[in-house]
Amino acid sequence: MRKKLLTIAVPSYNAEKYLPDTIPTILSAKNAHLIDLLIVNDGSSDGTGEIAEEFERNYPDIIRVLNKTNGGHGSAVNAGIKNAYGTYFKVVDADDWVDTDNLDDLIEYLKETDVDEILSPYYRVYVNQAGDVVSIENYNEFSMIQTDKVYQVDAFYEQIGRTVGMHTMTLKTQLLKENQVELSENMYYVDMEYITYVLPYIETVSIFDKPIYKYRLGTSTQSVSMESYIKNRSMHKQVIFNLIDFYNQTTLGFGRSKAVKNLIINLINQQWNIYFNLNNVTKAKKELIEFEKSIAIKNKSFLKNSMGLKMNFVRKSRYHLFNIAKYYSNWRVKS
Repeated sequence: MRKKLLTIAVPSYNAEKYLPDTIPTILSAKNAHLIDLLIVNDGSSDGTGEIAEEFERNYPDIIRVLNKTNGGHGSAVNAGIKNAYGTYFKVVDADDWVDTDNLDDLIEYLKETDVDEILSPYYRVYVNQAGDVVSIENYNEFSMIQTDKVYQVDAFYEQIGRTVGMHTMTLKTQLLKENQVELSENMYYVDMEYITYVLPYIETVSIFDKPIYKYRLGTSTQSVSMESYIKNRSMHKQVIFNLIDFYNQTTLGFGRSKAVKNLIINLINQQWNIYFNLNNVTKAKKELIEFEKSIAIKNKSFLKNSMGLKMNFVRKSRYHLFNIAKYYSNWRVKS
């Protein structure tokens, strides 16, 4: 296959009901011939592989299918990076899709740029339990950022003060390959690793101000639902530990360091929220104490910087008043 401008990796696990809708939004682009569309079938047990291979037979110059044993989202992204042909790299999950016209415009933009990281707004598409679209929000993290310039990476991240969403990112493939950026496998929440692990290698950033990605939200099975957070809280915790290890071991400029630090603090706050939502108070308190001890060992500054009214209340009581703080949390679901 000849060199392509953009690899779009589509991690796919039991996605037979989504792929027939997702893939055409990419194939319909006028510049589809410049796309390396890599469908990564992550050990699906449904018809995902057959659907993907049918697309490959019909569009052999655009689509490749990589069938692999199941290893989770991170494993599928890793496989996409290793097998990417495109100059740039973007991830589109199988249950999401793209704005075709804006994707075309992005490809035109990529023809003229040599920037390491291109960031763009995205759509949040809210669906009900039946899968019907309820509302669509144009979510722009960069509305206050000047779009007609190339930023030095630390100047950019110092200005916004945080990391960016995975759905916003289009990256030079070379940065990911040469620096062997690799995500944890058999784990949820590794998008936090993706947006962080590449930061040491980025030098320039620009904004493409049209939304590309359409991100499906609203189903209880999503990893970002509270039910899923509770079920997979050990994975969320491990990602936090991985990011703290990265922060401890990596030298970053001020802007990027500040952004990663703020990300970790936000994730610690979310882990607390998970414990507040556990019905089993004894288990929640025990896990919280162990979590805090582990953070103190890794980097105590994150305990000092992750603060909130309930967190401070619980810590000052040496966790004895956790039950009371938990009682006043907004809602709880069963573990």
